[in-house]
Amino acid sequence: PLINLASSTFPDRVDPVVAGTVVPFDAKKLAGFPPPYRHLAYSLSSQGFTVSPDLPTNDSASLAKVHAQGEAWITGKSAAWG
Repeated sequence: PLINLASSTFPDRVDPVVAGTVVPFDAKKLAGFPPPYRHLAYSLSSQGFTVSPDLPTNDSASLAKVHAQGEAWITGKSAAWG
């Protein structure tokens, strides 16, 4: 049986290793990513990775879809995710 479901979240921010150091960002590019994972997406995209702009985050339509799919699966209304 499922006893506990816990998650950990970390703030999406960049902290310089040397205090007081300014980390340079392209403000326009940074603003193009969703706030909940903006800095992570910026970093990954700068390394050539593709980052989805529609990952499930608090109060997002994509999270509501995941919840609806899970509810349908749990209640037997859907046999598969998708």
